[in-house]
Amino acid sequence: LHITFAPCLHYTTCYSVKIATPSAVIVFSADTAPTERLARFAHGADLFVCEAALGDASNDSSERGHMDAAEAGREARRAGAKRLLLTHIPEEIGYDFVRERAGAEYKGPIDLAMPGLRIDV
Repeated sequence: LHITFAPCLHYTTCYSVKIATPSAVIVFSADTAPTERLARFAHGADLFVCEAALGDASNDSSERGHMDAAEAGREARRAGAKRLLLTHIPEEIGYDFVRERAGAEYKGPIDLAMPGLRIDV
């Protein structure tokens, strides 16, 4: 098991996490705005766990420290991730909306983190 960290674009200190074994790689975005660094860090991940805390960030500053679901999907696509797991989703945004927005950018499997979910990697 090998664990590495990369700095995020967030308004306080925060790090993305990569957990690698000989057979699988899991990357957790942590709280971050989209960055090329994140896509490189998550490159080829078997599972990319990415936050999608904002409803629509299209008019927000890039310094905001969070992503919307479309941006999370775009980061997963740029990283070439095999599967996307969205987390940090405010319930008021709506889970169907989040899945639809992410799916417009990423064509692989998409799951939403929730109690009881189990994903084998």
